[in-house]
Amino acid sequence: MNETHNTDVAITAPTAGPSTATAVLDAQIVRPEPTRAVRKSEKIKKIAWRVTAVGYWLWWIVSLFLGSELLHRFSSAIMVGLVGFLSSVGFTPTHSEYLPKILRFGWLLTIVGFNPIELLGLWIYICLAPLTLLLCLIFKDYGKDLRKGQTEKKGLRPPKVRRPAVTIFSLLLLGWFVLYGEASSRRPLMAGAILSGVLFFSLASRTFQRVRPPIHPNPERTGIAETIAVPLFTGADDAVAKATNAKTKSEMLGSLFIYEKARFVWRNLALLMRGEAGRNRLYLLLLADYVISFLVLGTAAILFWAIVAKTLSVPTTYSLSTFIHLSSSYLMPNIKSPLSGENLPLWVQMGSSITSFVLFVLFVGAAASLLPSRYSAYAERLRNRYQVNRKFALRFKKTALAIEKIKLSKPK
Repeated sequence: MNETHNTDVAITAPTAGPSTATAVLDAQIVRPEPTRAVRKSEKIKKIAWRVTAVGYWLWWIVSLFLGSELLHRFSSAIMVGLVGFLSSVGFTPTHSEYLPKILRFGWLLTIVGFNPIELLGLWIYICLAPLTLLLCLIFKDYGKDLRKGQTEKKGLRPPKVRRPAVTIFSLLLLGWFVLYGEASSRRPLMAGAILSGVLFFSLASRTFQRVRPPIHPNPERTGIAETIAVPLFTGADDAVAKATNAKTKSEMLGSLFIYEKARFVWRNLALLMRGEAGRNRLYLLLLADYVISFLVLGTAAILFWAIVAKTLSVPTTYSLSTFIHLSSSYLMPNIKSPLSGENLPLWVQMGSSITSFVLFVLFVGAAASLLPSRYSAYAERLRNRYQVNRKFALRFKKTALAIEKIKLSKPK
């Protein structure tokens, strides 16, 4: 009991020289988010979402009154015209039937910033678009009054926008494979070589960051678990007060269920991070991260040099898989080459070998030497996260027990 009481005091009223775990909670609970101006990218994103919702509902309204056959003929004519334009500039798709789906999914993933959560939010936004439009028309004057009351704080640097270059070029390369994977003309192969090259160098620039000296993580940077738990943590007293004022047991079942489940989740999360077993799991995760990132980077390098080799071998009757086999033989000498490779330029053969040397010798050795120091930095962060999640679990347990005690004293 004394341990629980002292823990709650450490959370709600930090003493002088607070711990890193307490600083994480203070950063979430105490610090208000500054009001900032809307960036141009966000304005463009709002316009794209609205255009998507309007187009979706117009499609269904027109198909309801005029029939879906008319719209399908219209969209087919547009696709035929687009394929004809691509063919006229030397980019004839080998699988043009997949072009509508690639354009559709590419548009959706682009306007949501390649974020799966935003993709779900876009679906909800489109479904509720008519109701949202009606509410905006009704309360537009009220919204103007709210915007007038907001003041913008100047001199604050806006948060850095994360640009998912690797995801973007991965999806573009996937679309290229679907449309032009079997192409034998030079222009589509050059486009594939450029996409695979940009993807490879983007992965390399990200992966090579692992060979720099480790930087201790920001102690005030919070994860998803802390972001979800903070509202429950700050609302614990209100939940107990509402349970005290409730007249029947049924009015407090929701709060009791939420805090019991929250206590179960954060207790098990803390147990995963506790002690020597938690540090062993962290080491395995870091090691798996190194291995997987190295395999992905090696696959991107093989693919890049394979497409380059096929581009320089045009005209050729060999498939892309044959050139992937050839590129693998240059990067991994134990693999027997299916082709002689005599027609390839010397810089392609040397580039493949140099890439293999950089990846298999320089990068692996430097990254392995820094693994212990990086493990030490993240082990300290793991210890802080364990303390935070343990405090959450204790607070949720205390709240659930208080609500359960109040429930037993209430009538049905």
